[in-house]
Amino acid sequence: MKPEPPQNRRDDEALVSRGVVPLEKPRTYGVLLHRDNQTPLNFLEHLLRKFFYMSGHAARHTASQVQHTGLGICGVYPYDIAETKASEVIDYSQARGWSLSMSLERQ
Repeated sequence: MKPEPPQNRRDDEALVSRGVVPLEKPRTYGVLLHRDNQTPLNFLEHLLRKFFYMSGHAARHTASQVQHTGLGICGVYPYDIAETKASEVIDYSQARGWSLSMSLERQ
């Protein structure tokens, strides 16, 4: 006897009646880097590559955007990850004598 093929459509009511609660997608937050007029561009690029895994080109573009517009988006993540990344970047920067400002914005 062959197993039944998987259903293409999730029936939320049937799942709930069996005690399974359908999961919602987590809300996402953008991690924003703010210009501070002190931190050098090459350090911003370094941070973007180290913590947000950007390519060299993407890191240069984002760092330039921060320098010219005052704000750059580093990535979009679920809240816990976004908060952790922002905190790690701030701690890393402060330990090296730079005072960066970062924020989270709900997407």
